[in-house]
Amino acid sequence: MFLALPVDLEQNYILIQETYQQLKKKKQLYLLNKKEDKPTPFQILSKEDKLRVILERLKEEKGIELDRKIAFNFLLRKHKQKKKEYWKKKNSKFKSSLKYLFIESSN
Repeated sequence: MFLALPVDLEQNYILIQETYQQLKKKKQLYLLNKKEDKPTPFQILSKEDKLRVILERLKEEKGIELDRKIAFNFLLRKHKQKKKEYWKKKNSKFKSSLKYLFIESSN
């Protein structure tokens, strides 16, 4: 939860400008370092090797996604089953209490 502190417009403007200047400096430093950096191992690979690596990662991600979907569906099926059992149990108690009421009222 954020605390709402009263800030006048001038202070707000100053804070925004300082933050903007800090972000500009960080971006400039990042761009300078990026130019000086050595290429990554992935960047050194040939096009065919890059494609192979990308396809392997995609297959791995698809497998993980499929596992997640299977686990989610299993949990959903389990939840539906428990919910169904709960309502059956609740309805059977209700019906038995109705039978009890009708039996007593007929006597």
